[in-house]
Amino acid sequence: MAIDTENAIVREYDELYQDAYLAWNPFYPLADRDLRYYLGDQWDEKEKQKLYEEGRNAFSFNLIRKNIN
Repeated sequence: MAIDTENAIVREYDELYQDAYLAWNPFYPLADRDLRYYLGDQWDEKEKQKLYEEGRNAFSFNLIRKNIN
């Protein structure tokens, strides 16, 4: 009886995990890109490599107006 209960718990966990994974999976690449841009990493690897070969640095200076309420 305890084995059936444990199996049911594991199955329920697996189903809930799969549902959450399918819901959140499209969000992660977008959130990663947004975080990289916010931190100033706006160059992809190909662009960084080309700049490195040219002896240049891949700097980003984000100058935007602050939101004031």
